[in-house]
Amino acid sequence: NLTEYKTSLKYNGVEHLEVLENEKGYIVVVHTDENESTIYYSDFIKKNEIRQGEDYLEEFKNSFIKYEFPELSAVGYVTIDDTNTKYPYMISSNNDKFIIKNRELYLIKNHED
Repeated sequence: NLTEYKTSLKYNGVEHLEVLENEKGYIVVVHTDENESTIYYSDFIKKNEIRQGEDYLEEFKNSFIKYEFPELSAVGYVTIDDTNTKYPYMISSNNDKFIIKNRELYLIKNHED
């Protein structure tokens, strides 16, 4: 029974939760809005490596990477290549556009462009 094990992510002020399914796994994006906008990102879950147990869930919780932004007005995803791979996509309040690809944050359009 896969529901035997549970965990919780202890983030305050959660505004948005996104689970993106890709060919080999899942990306989990949590957007919080406390003093600034924060994105927590994890690509830990691989389709062929999902397993049960407290250790697996603890590894998942510890896999999140934190990215901070001044303020975000939108969070979602974008597909930018022919593989239909989904990437987290954020728009700041001043209209800067960002993606996270392979755990790296990229500015793809500056509001001044």
